[in-house]
Amino acid sequence: MLLWAPVIYMMFSYWFLSNNQIFDNILFIKQKVNDITLNGHSVIQDLANVTIDQSFPCLVMFGILAILIPFGKLFTAIVNLIKPGAFDVSLKIDENLGNYFEALEV
Repeated sequence: MLLWAPVIYMMFSYWFLSNNQIFDNILFIKQKVNDITLNGHSVIQDLANVTIDQSFPCLVMFGILAILIPFGKLFTAIVNLIKPGAFDVSLKIDENLGNYFEALEV
């Protein structure tokens, strides 16, 4: 459960930072007391009008985390099958350097 906490955090922080009433000073006035309070802030509207503003980094991180967390083990398994470091096993490097204390002598 704690693994998914950053995803939920990024989702709610995007929702908060993209609020029109707080950051853009757009107000929807009620004509009557019983009217439904409109805020111009819905999921469909936010995803249809993605802009690069203060909420955009949270949306990007949400997308990255939403992909990496469920598919992270699959990605790790694929990399382990390829073993990119296995090809460098025969590489031997000897630079004939002295040890640390010999290198410090001036």
